[in-house]
Amino acid sequence: MIDEWNKRGCISNLCKQWKKNRPVNDKTNNLFVLLFNVEGLNTHLADVDLLLKQYNPHICILTGVGAATRKLPTFLGYVGISQTGTNSFGGVAILYQKHVKCKTIDSATNFLLIEAQLPTETVNIGAVYVPPGSLPLFQLFNKHAEQSFVLFGDFNAKHSTWNCKVNNTSGVHMANWLEDTGNEMIIPNSATSRRSDAVIDFAVSNNATGWKTEVLHEGTSDHWPTTMATATSRACPKHKQGTKKISKNKEKRTSRAVSSSETHFHRRKKQIHPTKARRENNIWKHVSPTFRPFAPPFKGIQTEYDKKTDPKQIVNMLADHYEKHFANPQHDTSNKLHQEAIDIFENFKYLPKIPLEQITYQEVEREWKKFQPKKSTDSTGTSALILKKLPTEYLAIITILFNKCAKNGDFFDKGKIAKVICLSKDGLFPTVNKLRPISLLPNLAKWFERIIHARILKWCNELNIAVDEQSGFMQGRRLQTRTLSLIENLRLTTAACNRPALVIFVDFASAFDRMWHPALIRNLNELGMPLPLLKWVHSWLTNRWLYLSYGDENSRTIQMLVGAPQGSVLAATLFRLHIHFLPAIFNGTSIHMFADDLALVLDGAIEKRLSDNIIYLEKQARTSMMKLEQYSHELILPVNVAKTKALLVHSAVAPSLPKVRYQDQQIEHVNSFKYLGVHISTKLGWGNYINERLRKIRNIYKGLRQIYQTISTEHIDVRRKIFLAYALPHLCWLFSTWFYFTERQQRSIEHVYCTGIRLTYSIYGWDDITTLILSQEKSLRDYLYSYWTRLCSHLEKASEAVNFQQSWKAFQILTGHDTDWRRNIDLGKNNWFLTRLIERVQHSLMDWKAFQNEHKQQLMAYKNDTQYLNMFIYKYYIQPTEKGT
Repeated sequence: MIDEWNKRGCISNLCKQWKKNRPVNDKTNNLFVLLFNVEGLNTHLADVDLLLKQYNPHICILTGVGAATRKLPTFLGYVGISQTGTNSFGGVAILYQKHVKCKTIDSATNFLLIEAQLPTETVNIGAVYVPPGSLPLFQLFNKHAEQSFVLFGDFNAKHSTWNCKVNNTSGVHMANWLEDTGNEMIIPNSATSRRSDAVIDFAVSNNATGWKTEVLHEGTSDHWPTTMATATSRACPKHKQGTKKISKNKEKRTSRAVSSSETHFHRRKKQIHPTKARRENNIWKHVSPTFRPFAPPFKGIQTEYDKKTDPKQIVNMLADHYEKHFANPQHDTSNKLHQEAIDIFENFKYLPKIPLEQITYQEVEREWKKFQPKKSTDSTGTSALILKKLPTEYLAIITILFNKCAKNGDFFDKGKIAKVICLSKDGLFPTVNKLRPISLLPNLAKWFERIIHARILKWCNELNIAVDEQSGFMQGRRLQTRTLSLIENLRLTTAACNRPALVIFVDFASAFDRMWHPALIRNLNELGMPLPLLKWVHSWLTNRWLYLSYGDENSRTIQMLVGAPQGSVLAATLFRLHIHFLPAIFNGTSIHMFADDLALVLDGAIEKRLSDNIIYLEKQARTSMMKLEQYSHELILPVNVAKTKALLVHSAVAPSLPKVRYQDQQIEHVNSFKYLGVHISTKLGWGNYINERLRKIRNIYKGLRQIYQTISTEHIDVRRKIFLAYALPHLCWLFSTWFYFTERQQRSIEHVYCTGIRLTYSIYGWDDITTLILSQEKSLRDYLYSYWTRLCSHLEKASEAVNFQQSWKAFQILTGHDTDWRRNIDLGKNNWFLTRLIERVQHSLMDWKAFQNEHKQQLMAYKNDTQYLNMFIYKYYIQPTEKGT
């Protein structure tokens, strides 16, 4: 400084040298936005004025404006719009440059939305302020979700997804909303709060691609200002840059030429030649990442103190965890069943080799054809795609190989080494107990395993080794049968207001991984499995090894002394046989099983009052939990009490809840539970279940809009196939519970279906009926009719639907004219509870029969009958008009 003072110079030169260089906003290249929580604009006017002069943003979003919203100060070169808030630091304001055309389209407390007409597009830009302890204004966000929007503001939402150390209520709701709607966040690169490391000032958009952010450590507010800019030319297109130096005529010609070239480009982009689409498979390249269910890869492991991201450290941590996880469980030496199981298991080690029945060429070929051409490599470095590409001449060699293994009656050792990858259940940095291990087994070993698995299933079918309460893991045993049986059981019970039902949803902790081998072999022995198959299963279970893989790193090899590998087709069947005797211990209690999911239904008595029934249910629950505890101890199959829930289904106003305990731990009561994809609530209401499914469908429609931009309506068959493949299945998922919905709920579902039809055929502006007439598509009720025709046939014959059949028989008895059955019940003739039960009892099968009779005359009317289409054409195109009109 002394040298500068002594040198010749002027104050102007010194100011230039001392001036702090700041990034210059080139407004011709991108849309530049400044977001700032001023915490009272009247006290921070200088901060805002300085930021506007230095950075010159196109739009400035101010939150926490305070009293200045009543009379917004003026800033040179900017037009301001404000909206009041709820507290002293509430309210928002938007400042935009005068050359930007904007108009207000919506406003509410702490919310302001404008429409900015940019040269290349029109976008809705909003300012949001969420006071601490409040939730974001999702109803306003959803209102404008169909258009291009960017919402800037102070959301006071903290979540680990956007690098906050803790989560708050607003952050959890925001994360769930983003996941449900498919919208994206524009997240600053560092903390925006002075007082903490939290990111609470950010933006939300339906397309966050290309946005760049920077946090400016300037100003005197408790929040740092943040700049956000797009990487594309949204504020001023390139063909308009520098036009002031060009004459007006030349400017018009240039603009017209560029506009024509852009129009020609977009037209060519939409016209996809069918042969090229088939050859390059372009459509499905767009579809797959949009709709495929995807478990996000985790980036590291969260420990008690920090996050581990080094792949070598991660695989070592996983190996340490799963070595304990798959260790041999400690059995009870005083338990006779445990000792018996161990003796049987140990005796099989010393049995001589028992050859299996010879494997035929047809068995090898049948299982080979079932292979999916997947490219993922197994522990030996081969893939299913390689085996799928084998010439058929090699199948004879494979048959000889498998027969040599069958002759020894065991499973080859190389096929017992699994490569395990882990999928996250809890974000990008889960703990080790929040991972799902997936075993990538040698494909050749899986081929041999599937052949033996087919023989085990054949043995099960021949001896009818299955329980009526179990669905899943077997062909012909549907998930819908289990959900319908459970719901009809609950509807029948709770039709009388004095009779509630208690449902206990039991969760077994890591069921597949905790399958104790001695108990499994003992159960298979009791079921009478043929000795050669039983000896082979024993060989398949023993001496199994695995190693963990993450990135390019592999862990050490660890032994698997319990459980079965997830990824094996045989593991699911063995687990079903492992818990085959579970329904027998709950004799007299209605149970429902699907895979490893168990639901116990405890019914109240018709002759008891509501308060007495609550006590009665509590006693039943105590007995059932003692039986479950004993069964869990015998099989060493632990119950996850934290995930086990109790649901009291009733039609009363607010009954007391029965206490349910397992091993001195209280089981939590919930108001709603998601069982096999269906939300079951205490009042058997279906609004939340329907809304969740419709949100997913609307999210799919957003993806379809992007895909359809590349497919013109000339290729309507391609657009239609995409809709039927990715949107219709979600609507069909609601069919099994359709007759539980109200008429209004059914109409809303049909409206969403017709919205998809309008989107596919590009016929906007018509009502639902006209849409079906113009598209000549099946109505949703046509699909419903076909679905329930097949489902009803299955429910009437399947042995697994015995609970459903019993509920239908009870409904027929209650609503029939024969009343002799009342004499066998110790109730008065005019018992009020029984009368209420008869008046309110309902059944989905009765509703289906009524719908079947009604819709049979209208089936396929819009698709096959051209009468409606002819009437439409006559009305709008052919009908003569009067003269002078």
